[in-house]
Amino acid sequence: MVDEKIKPLHSKYPHEIDSHIGKRVRLRRKILKMNQTEVASLVGVTFQQFQKYEAGTNRISASRLFVLAQVLGVSINFFYEGFDRLQQMFALPEYEGAIAENQKILDKDPMQQKESLELVRMFWSIKDAAKRKKVLDMVAMISGVSEEPK
Repeated sequence: MVDEKIKPLHSKYPHEIDSHIGKRVRLRRKILKMNQTEVASLVGVTFQQFQKYEAGTNRISASRLFVLAQVLGVSINFFYEGFDRLQQMFALPEYEGAIAENQKILDKDPMQQKESLELVRMFWSIKDAAKRKKVLDMVAMISGVSEEPK
């Protein structure tokens, strides 16, 4: 049975999973402070091809995605994280066939903001786990969000 909510791969627009994976590649690359040329070279593609991967206009093959995961130091699953939420959004009638409209919503994702990337980078540069915990506690206090004990 084919899920009617998921667009066919032959659509004239980039498929939502390709766009999602491209955004996740870009996010991880920026967290690592790598430029597109560096990653493209390590993966074995041209700069232009890599730009198309990040834009979601060209699909990333399974073997290339595996290499990208190795280069960026993440599991393959990293690239798919959050896609369930994205699928639900695409299933809403007002977004049906409206890739450009969905893109505007995705661009508001706080993890795409420069400040978020910088904060993540700085947070993980703190080697002492106790200090990282204190930073989390401080941010929770300032934001008014109580952190659930784990």
